[in-house]
Amino acid sequence: AEPWLSVSRPFEVGRSLVELSSTATPENERLHPAISQLFPMPNLYAHQDDALQSLSANRNVLVSTGTGSGKTEAFLLPIIDHCLKLRDEGAPEGLAALLIYPMNALASDQLDRLRELLAGTGIPYGMYVGLTPQDDASVSNVIQLNEGEGADHLAEKRLENAERHDLSVVPFEERLSRDAMALRPPRILLTNVNQLELLLTRGKDHAIFRDAPLRYLVMDEAHTYTGARGAEVAALLRRLKAVTAPPEDGRLFRGTAAT
Repeated sequence: AEPWLSVSRPFEVGRSLVELSSTATPENERLHPAISQLFPMPNLYAHQDDALQSLSANRNVLVSTGTGSGKTEAFLLPIIDHCLKLRDEGAPEGLAALLIYPMNALASDQLDRLRELLAGTGIPYGMYVGLTPQDDASVSNVIQLNEGEGADHLAEKRLENAERHDLSVVPFEERLSRDAMALRPPRILLTNVNQLELLLTRGKDHAIFRDAPLRYLVMDEAHTYTGARGAEVAALLRRLKAVTAPPEDGRLFRGTAAT
């Protein structure tokens, strides 16, 4: 048989982050100036740019594109931009973005990405899954940076402890325990569907969501929620909508899929 050769074409390029951070257009408000420093890419892909424009126009978005095409950046960029602006405005604490994953492994990968992006930004975040410690006293094998220490300090501390494979170095911004997140809800929360079901039914965790200014709700790998599970997740999201209080510009749903 003849060999089959498949060549992946490069993704179409969109606007630069510097341009988006320096000018406002009828389609987009200006991005926070720190965005171009936090995301080390000169230009967006066209599908990332399209997603950003749709979200700016208060439209829900589903991004379906191949592996390695920047689906994560397509939702993290507007979320972090929103949280930076809330920080600068001195807005009250509260959950602004909920990222839901089908598996803890995916959530853990995203958690490490947030550690590198949010170190020193003053944007609190956390991951609430079954393995999350109950209180800060139960947290082990973790070095937490001091307030104000950024990505350079994070990289330096990780290098110093490179031989300690059981040790995690995390920013000051990370909420490390369930009690810490219940007492002071993070701006960005990572979880899974099963854990979210518990969080919305247990009284001790309800404060995380009650009247929270939830702007962004992200369903990663959205194609996995089909059949009976999809119906259950739909009901769960309706319950979440009933509990939270979206900001004046509304709540936006975001889905991603590689298939």
